[in-house]
Amino acid sequence: MDDDKDHDEIYQNAVDEWDFVEGQAGVQLQTLQHGDTYSRVLSDRIISDFIQIVEGPRCAAIFKASELPLLSRLTRYIFGPPFLNQRCRNKLQSVLSLTKLPLAKLPEETQYEVLGSLYENMTEESCPRRFGSHWQKIGFQGNDPATDLRGVGVFGLWLLLRLSEDPVAKAAFPHCSMSFKSCEESYPFSVCMITLCRTTMTIAKEGFLNKYIDEETIDDVTFRLFRELFKAFNCEFENSEQKGVIAAGEIIRKIDKNPRKYVRLSSI
Repeated sequence: MDDDKDHDEIYQNAVDEWDFVEGQAGVQLQTLQHGDTYSRVLSDRIISDFIQIVEGPRCAAIFKASELPLLSRLTRYIFGPPFLNQRCRNKLQSVLSLTKLPLAKLPEETQYEVLGSLYENMTEESCPRRFGSHWQKIGFQGNDPATDLRGVGVFGLWLLLRLSEDPVAKAAFPHCSMSFKSCEESYPFSVCMITLCRTTMTIAKEGFLNKYIDEETIDDVTFRLFRELFKAFNCEFENSEQKGVIAAGEIIRKIDKNPRKYVRLSSI
């Protein structure tokens, strides 16, 4: 029952965020004058440097058999998800712990390095500054991406950065109208992807990935799940008769309500 309640709350939060996004499309914010330099980083650095800074969440995916009542234990042995060994539990909990780590907890220099790398990967242009309306170009809502990353934390930023490095995903970027600015076929790309990060987090916590992972592949499998959701969204958007923020919001809600329908297990 608690898992159902948590999922309902997460879904309602996503709906509320999209209602706000649809009302804010086209708002222009003045660029802040704050010129800095940054060094590009890879998504692997996030996994190596920042997991286990905070305690990971307790969730179905990482429960031990001994922690469950007998009936629940038997049900899970029969229907799944499978139980993980101790090392896999620790690694998965460490990856999911990034959801509880806000971007603001990272050193300012690191924030700019990671965000600047994301911007440069997606636009092939140098990021002009840490804060400013240029973030709308890749589909954030305002001057600071940290605001949009609430709820998924550094976990969401890691998935976005890794997506921006992935050759399969990058092939689709030229066809994505990423901007938050209001025009006929644009949509807030990063806001959409953050919602899919939240969906990825939810179904990973439910144990959906347990049968596909071992200690060495947890971060890879988690990313591939996210990439499958991205590909499903991109395909639905390209094939939709209507384009823009409202259409993107409807597709995101549809995927979020039944994400497993859109995941090709062979790709996980």
